[in-house]
Amino acid sequence: MVRLTLLFAVAIAFSANCFAEDSLVEKTILKVYPVGDLVSAAAMKSNIAGSKISSEEWTSEYPETLQALEELRSLVETMCTHKPVAVKTYTPSLSLIVRHSQDGHDEIDQLLRTLSKGDNVTIHMECHFLNGKQIDELMNSKGTEAEKTEWQLLLIKPELSKGETAKVLTNCPPVLNQTVKLKSGHRTTWGFPVGTCTAMGRVNRLKNSVDIRIDYIADNDSEGIPIGSQTYSLTEGESALFRNYFDSGTTVWLITTRIIPQENPASLVSQKY
Repeated sequence: MVRLTLLFAVAIAFSANCFAEDSLVEKTILKVYPVGDLVSAAAMKSNIAGSKISSEEWTSEYPETLQALEELRSLVETMCTHKPVAVKTYTPSLSLIVRHSQDGHDEIDQLLRTLSKGDNVTIHMECHFLNGKQIDELMNSKGTEAEKTEWQLLLIKPELSKGETAKVLTNCPPVLNQTVKLKSGHRTTWGFPVGTCTAMGRVNRLKNSVDIRIDYIADNDSEGIPIGSQTYSLTEGESALFRNYFDSGTTVWLITTRIIPQENPASLVSQKY
């Protein structure tokens, strides 16, 4: 609620300084374009493991995402043929605030749809903490050699199909479940022990999947040091087996994802003047 209020405050302040002569020329409209899925693509591919970053920085926006947001702002200003156009970035929600005519907004909307067809959604990352002892028992069960081999091959796969996911959850019930809400372009702290991982997700419309990036952090001092990362691309029902290696042990998680439409997904918040 605070962020939404701040967003409107920025938008209104921005509009007051733009196009003071609008009333003499053409009615303009103020719109807010959420572009988190679009600009977070760069951050998903960044490689910052091993660099020393403070805990506050490590749980904030990816620098690559903010750079992509600024590049997108510049692209919109350049590509829009209806001039003049005023575009401002709003980093807390990874949005563009634009004041333009209706024709100009139609052009911008088409440009953003061409670049990405993402919706304003929330990604839920379902984290199922598996019992390591049960996993060992499955991989070394007293069944046939074929059954042992099947489980051994299954439990070393990085990504599992819908059927394989159900099989693992049935034979190895989680001892702990966490639901982590992910915001495109931002890291979210999670894990057990608390704070040993961060995660980011984005909707990949080209693959019709959810891309997940998980970074695991050393826990030997107050400043989190990323020591590795994994990326996954999952459709609904599929899962990833994530092994979190940290200083005092290893945990095994089965990761699934769900896309939750927001109650007010509107492409956009708009106001006419």
